[in-house]
Amino acid sequence: MSNQETIFLQRFNSNDECIHYLANIKWPNESFICKRCGNVTFHKGRTPYSRRCSKCKYDESVTAGTMFEKLKFPLLTAFSIIFKMANSGEGCSSAELARQFDLQQKTCWAFKKKVQYAMGKIWQKKLKDDVAVRIMNIYDEESSTWYFQQIRPKQRVAVAVQIKKRRVEKAIVRVINDAKAKYLRPFLNQYIDPSAHIIMMDDYGFKVLQKEYQIEFLSARTKRMKPLIEYFAELKYWIGKERHNCSYNNLQAYMDEYNFRFNHHKRPQRNFESVIRAMMKLGYGESNT
Repeated sequence: MSNQETIFLQRFNSNDECIHYLANIKWPNESFICKRCGNVTFHKGRTPYSRRCSKCKYDESVTAGTMFEKLKFPLLTAFSIIFKMANSGEGCSSAELARQFDLQQKTCWAFKKKVQYAMGKIWQKKLKDDVAVRIMNIYDEESSTWYFQQIRPKQRVAVAVQIKKRRVEKAIVRVINDAKAKYLRPFLNQYIDPSAHIIMMDDYGFKVLQKEYQIEFLSARTKRMKPLIEYFAELKYWIGKERHNCSYNNLQAYMDEYNFRFNHHKRPQRNFESVIRAMMKLGYGESNT
């Protein structure tokens, strides 16, 4: 057990501690605004740390309206799953979570999907300085990483990595519809700083974008493209190991999970807190929309 895991278990060893932690996030500094009438005064509610509006008598629990609403297992277990997903270097499958926490795999998969969704919604600064960009295929019948019982369609992703001293500092991966400039342009606008120097391979026909961005086209064999190629190889291997039958609809969620850990691997406790806060802010059932 790592030192960070020990600290986590010492901090959260009961459901009461977990619900108290969430209450402080939902109502910081004893703040309260009734969702029904807008009143700001309250009394203690029926359940621990819940609040009852002093005007309309609406009783709101700590988890109401959040991604923890209607949770099917103890909150302490949910916290442990989130900590493991946010900080485990190799990730954890729903089957592994089910075995470890004595839950049904379907239940773990549904909750894991929510955690992945929250990870993808956590704000991240745009990539800057030297940024290598390429559109790549995740599902490829020529891939030697996975075994397929039948040929699956290729799924294209736009990959961008911020490079410093030939090492990847940060990364962004988004699923896109096709390997065309019109699909790459929104990706560049949303995730890359306008001042960034973009490095791309010249075999995809994106030279039209040079009119809008600072783009340098290089061969895949150049050393400056090596960090991008290595990063994507590791990502592709992880996806194959984590879930070899990942569908198109779930692919972005797995990309978000991997990149969240990759971009924040130096701050394990803050990773956990960031995901918890995101799940408290996002509404119940939002990951299924």
